[in-house]
Order: sequence, then structure tokens, then C-alpha cells
Amino acid sequence: MPKKKLKIGLVDADLLCNGTRHPNLVLMKLAGFLNDNGIDFKLIIDQDEDITPYKLIYISRVFTFTQMPAFYENATPAQKRKFRRGGTLPIS
Repeated sequence: MPKKKLKIGLVDADLLCNGTRHPNLVLMKLAGFLNDNGIDFKLIIDQDEDITPYKLIYISRVFTFTQMPAFYENATPAQKRKFRRGGTLPIS
């Protein structure tokens, strides 16, 4: 039986929040690593994205004024285990 492919979601919170258009270097490096290793990933560009098909979702933001995406804020505690946050995020 073939192994189920791992699917990773990448979220540029600044891009989703209609903030700045500065490149998010963390996500660029992560996308390069995933691509080099043949891991399926997608840049999530919709606030209402269905997060169920993703094994992990990496969220990064550059600016503190950027809001977190709606799918993160509305996630259940079980769904929040999928998220890995980075950038200028307050410690919670």
C-alpha cells in the first residue's frame, strides 16, 4: 500500500492581512527545503482555507500589527496542534 503523502501549508500572515508585500524569507527558505526534499506544500492565500488536508501549517509574519488568519483564530484546540508559528509573534 502506498504511503500517504505529507502535505504542508505555508502561511504568510502579512500577505493574508493585506499588509506589506515584503518577502517572507523564512517561508521562502522553508519552501526551498520542502521542494528539494519532494514534500508536497502549498502557499495558503485564502482566509477561509479548509485546513483539514494539511498535516502541518507554518505561519510566519514580519510585522507585529499583522492579524493572524481567521482559520487560525477559529481553529479548535485539536486543529491548533497542526500550526507552527514564527516571526514577530507574542509568546502565548
